[in-house]
Amino acid sequence: MNIRSIKNLFSRDKYATSIYDLSSQNTPLDLIYSNFKGKAALVPIDRCRSHMLGYVISGNPFIEALKMYSNNGCGYSGSILEHYYRDFCPASMKSVLNSDNLSLNKYHPMATVLPWGITTPEEKLPKVCVNQNAEKLLSSEAKKLGLHEKDNFGWQFFGPVSDNLGLLEYQRLISVFNSIKNDGYHPENHGYIHGQFLISEDSWVWVNIGGKHRFASLAALNFKAIPVALSSRSSALYIRRIDVDCWPNVKNGLFAKEDALNIFDRIMNGTTYTSLINSH
Repeated sequence: MNIRSIKNLFSRDKYATSIYDLSSQNTPLDLIYSNFKGKAALVPIDRCRSHMLGYVISGNPFIEALKMYSNNGCGYSGSILEHYYRDFCPASMKSVLNSDNLSLNKYHPMATVLPWGITTPEEKLPKVCVNQNAEKLLSSEAKKLGLHEKDNFGWQFFGPVSDNLGLLEYQRLISVFNSIKNDGYHPENHGYIHGQFLISEDSWVWVNIGGKHRFASLAALNFKAIPVALSSRSSALYIRRIDVDCWPNVKNGLFAKEDALNIFDRIMNGTTYTSLINSH
């Protein structure tokens, strides 16, 4: 879908919010200095990255799994997502972030936080899993969706996951993909997907955090740009490289400055799931 079509989609709706177009030479900081009052911005898809891991569109396993489904209607068994969950199983927060900081080895991968986040690993883990003392942790979201920790384990971002959790995530992806494909995309009904902008001098990307299934579906459906919320729930909306000394998890000593900047740069530059699998 081209950018003009997306703009028209929202302008026709009397409840639509004003959207700031970041698809030209505009930068996220223009949103501040222009005194923009709207609640959403239009971000080119090639400037998007995935949360924590920094996957680019062409190297995102969730997007690639949807494209494979769209082409041949395959199920979870044998899908790219199944292979991803099997092959990328980081053992710690250090592995998730591909960090050189050995002290991060003590944190479970589900406790992973970023240098600019407002939550520490100790605060995050009990929020995202059912029982942090279990031998194999199950995400709280999976339990809410009907999985029981006795028989299941894992988190949607990476492996290992139980077969039922992998299948559940695949079905969620397919359901959202088909809904948008058949009925269109209506963020005014469900809310805009949210994330944060990483900014380094005149370069920037937008990192998806909330609405991951919608984000993957829009990318798989070849949207050239996507509307995103101008709000962030897990950190500041604008993360500037120059402000590294102010990042919460740098100030508290969890990340050394150099390590924090390396993580920032890796996400900015982007990566692919195959490269992460090969590096572990």
